[in-house]
Amino acid sequence: MNIRRMIREELDDLQWIRDTEPVGVEFMLNKAFYFDPNREDFDDELYADYYNKLTTRLVHLGFKSIYNTPLEVDPNYFDIEGLYVYRDQKDGDLVFVFTRTIGIETEEDYKQHIVSFAYDESEDRGKNLEVVDAINFVNTYL
Repeated sequence: MNIRRMIREELDDLQWIRDTEPVGVEFMLNKAFYFDPNREDFDDELYADYYNKLTTRLVHLGFKSIYNTPLEVDPNYFDIEGLYVYRDQKDGDLVFVFTRTIGIETEEDYKQHIVSFAYDESEDRGKNLEVVDAINFVNTYL
């Protein structure tokens, strides 16, 4: 068997990796990352790690935290329900803000909460808001 042909075929199987673009600013904008407290696998330490990975990526992309949003959270006590990423309507800055646990029970409730916030803060007023599961997002893209 021809070794070169085998290597070439193996490389072709990995072409999708080379074609995948890294997660950039546009991909992160207008996302509300929901940390579902009702998940069976909810674990403060694990969720804090996901939150920290997410904020690290956002800062790396040029986003800044506002309203005292922590860049890292204490893994021994995680009380964050979500993280909303948007372009500020006043000055066009790329920003993110967190929501502490406020008794929201479902992803749809969280979306309603963020949409009302986005109307006053976001450049697009929440029209393109997408609520995503934070854990699945981090596992898939970061």
